[in-house]
Amino acid sequence: REFCVAKVGQGYNWLVDTGLDKIEAIRKKNTSLTKWRYVIDLGINDLPNIDKYIAEYKKISKADPTIQIILVSVNPVKNYKGRSNSDIEDFNDKLIDTGYDYIDTYTTLKNDGFTSTDGLHYDNETYEKIYDLIEKALKEL
Repeated sequence: REFCVAKVGQGYNWLVDTGLDKIEAIRKKNTSLTKWRYVIDLGINDLPNIDKYIAEYKKISKADPTIQIILVSVNPVKNYKGRSNSDIEDFNDKLIDTGYDYIDTYTTLKNDGFTSTDGLHYDNETYEKIYDLIEKALKEL
């Protein structure tokens, strides 16, 4: 079974103020499930919060070591004011350094190309490609 907790345009504050509570509510309704994988794809809206993200992931792991945390890279931008691919790469490098499972969609998009509607958001085809990359990687983990 899969569950999705998501909201467009959110970041760290949403994760700790809302997202994790929604996840906990789902877990309480599904007590027969014993294996949980948290696939987390956050960061583009608040790249400077990388240390807060990592601290929260560690807190989740410490509270319940049975949760498999899987981090998805922040994806590239095209000439978007206030965010650079260099900053995104630094963020992603810190995600990799956590030692949690990591899905690198960034490199594939950067190498294969992608279409952006405004420099930050993607067209449907690119979003589908990201989804497919994540699904494929999850099967391998």
